[in-house]
Amino acid sequence: MQDSERVLITGGAGFIGSHLVDRALQRKVPVLVLDDGSVGDLASLASHGDGVRVVRGDILDAALLQRVLADFQPTLLYHLAAIHHIPTCEANRPAALRVNVEGTQRVLDAALAAGVGHFVFASTGGVYADSEQPMAEDHAVAPRDTYTISKVAGEALVRAAMEREGRRFTVARLFNVVGPRETNPHLLPDIVAQLREAMSTIELGNLESRRSYIHVADVADALVDLADRGGERGDVFNIGVAEELSVRQVMELFSRALGRSLDIRQVAERVRLADRPSQRAANDKLRAATGWQARHGVEEAIAEMLAEAGCE
Repeated sequence: MQDSERVLITGGAGFIGSHLVDRALQRKVPVLVLDDGSVGDLASLASHGDGVRVVRGDILDAALLQRVLADFQPTLLYHLAAIHHIPTCEANRPAALRVNVEGTQRVLDAALAAGVGHFVFASTGGVYADSEQPMAEDHAVAPRDTYTISKVAGEALVRAAMEREGRRFTVARLFNVVGPRETNPHLLPDIVAQLREAMSTIELGNLESRRSYIHVADVADALVDLADRGGERGDVFNIGVAEELSVRQVMELFSRALGRSLDIRQVAERVRLADRPSQRAANDKLRAATGWQARHGVEEAIAEMLAEAGCE
């Protein structure tokens, strides 16, 4: 993200998007956020004053996209808007596919028409086939649910459109992102929500599944670094870490942060039938291309989330 950039972020009021807005504003570049407000917190962006322009709108609205991009003329576009939560995607597959696939195509069409030079697409580490080893970018792709299917389709759409026009694009495969301002009921925010409600027993799904958790601040830094230095005209990068924790180990970190033991119980209806045992990120390619390093840990994310919820 260079000083001469004009940055548009779809989904910029969401979890990752709001942190990316912070980074862009620190660089003092013009920023426009396009978000429908269905999940993200549009009001929170008001604190930035004139530093960020906010347009409330749907990425399926082709006329709006064309008008906004033609007016703002972004040089760099981060496409983060999507239906992310896997159970939500499974509960309404047509809606998830429409937003995540058709919506991506509509953003691409508007970006090409407006002459966007660099398109960064937020995908997921969930696209990879199962492995007990850290997954590099050349690991086999095997989507297993509606969300990951939609992201593989989105990656293909971005590659086809940008290569056809000779434009630069980057696919960022994000692993399990954690930290403050989370907007979807993933594992850590679900635990925080139960703690906030003072539940005597924390109800969870699979207690043994392991994930590599990465702090949202490190993700935002990686996205900025990729815009500055990452890769050739079209490239794929993992944003994640190789260290992983089981759900039980995550609960131990919550207990440590709160200074008290927590009762946990596995609930059958919370167990995902297709839950993979492990999902670890190899990030050698990202570090080699940009010099990026993860600087924040899961313990820090948990402490911030507890403080944000008033559960200290």
